[in-house]
Amino acid sequence: MKQEQLKIIQENESKLRQEQQRIAMENEKKLREEQIRLEEEKKRIEEENEKKLREEQEKLSSEKRRIEEAEKQILEDKKRLEEVKTQEENERRLREEQQRKEENLRKEKEKVLEQEKQR
Repeated sequence: MKQEQLKIIQENESKLRQEQQRIAMENEKKLREEQIRLEEEKKRIEEENEKKLREEQEKLSSEKRRIEEAEKQILEDKKRLEEVKTQEENERRLREEQQRKEENLRKEKEKVLEQEKQR
């Protein structure tokens, strides 16, 4: 009787070990599959992030170029405005000078006319 019980116990222990090995192998397989899945997900996310980063860098680069062009245009406009102001000032001075000359000429004519009257 003890022999039979011992045999049954040994068989049960053997079955238990086999079941434990089977479960351990399944768990290892699931773990490897999960690790592979996580690595693929990590790689996908990294690629997505790199793509977004590149797009953002391109966008910033484009915005920087646009700002630089706008600043350049502003400087050119300021220069042109200064040139226009200078030109207007020169024209104003010329008109004033012309008016002074005309006034002097008119006075000179009056003076000459007055002298002729007195003779």
